Amino acid sequence: MQQQPQHLYDRATTVFSPNGRIYQVEYAREVVKRGSTVVGVTAEDGVGFLSGRRESSRLAIQDSVEKIFRVDDHIGAASCGLVADARTLVDMARNLSAGNKIRYEEPMHVETLARDLSTRIHGYTQTGGARPFGVSMLIGGINDEAKLYETDPSGAFIGYEAGALGSRREEVMEQLEDNFETQLPLDEALALGYQAMTEDQQIEEPRQEIEGARVTEDGFRRLEPDEIEELAASA
Repeated sequence: MQQQPQHLYDRATTVFSPNGRIYQVEYAREVVKRGSTVVGVTAEDGVGFLSGRRESSRLAIQDSVEKIFRVDDHIGAASCGLVADARTLVDMARNLSAGNKIRYEEPMHVETLARDLSTRIHGYTQTGGARPFGVSMLIGGINDEAKLYETDPSGAFIGYEAGALGSRREEVMEQLEDNFETQLPLDEALALGYQAMTEDQQIEEPRQEIEGARVTEDGFRRLEPDEIEELAASA
């Protein structure tokens, strides 16, 4: 049988090509690969997130574009890809976590949230008239211990001790695999994450170019500019 051109299979998320590919999902993953680098780390006392910021204009207010989000008191998320898609998924995650708290009167487990959110992401790869989300997420938090999961546009999710997304994912993951240790204090884990993310990169103003957050038993908290500067000084 003569194989049809690729363009006949890349217009819908519900059609496989003859070689078993769903091109719209692959295109969504390409969006993530072009995004700013995002890092997540687990530690003995919590989870940390770091994200690079790309300046679109010197007039832009950097704090107005968030890549790291509070999902619940004990869960945070960092996104890579389309910011609008990320906001939609974060809203979904917040609703799932709040619904779990109302129904069961206890905080939602991080793994359960990652799984339930991934199920909804996967639904957008099986529905006609919809498109996959052009974003991957690092979802992390603390229940009995720190947990970190990555979701991708296909609806898959996987757990990590430390993970990265974005245009420099491979380089950052190589640095983390070489240097990261489990059960470090969170400050040290964040310092290693910052070092891996900024290796061979020229960061002139860390407080403007990097954002971060931490999730501990005390809850979710964004890193202050001075804390970002301290990470830069220790790298």
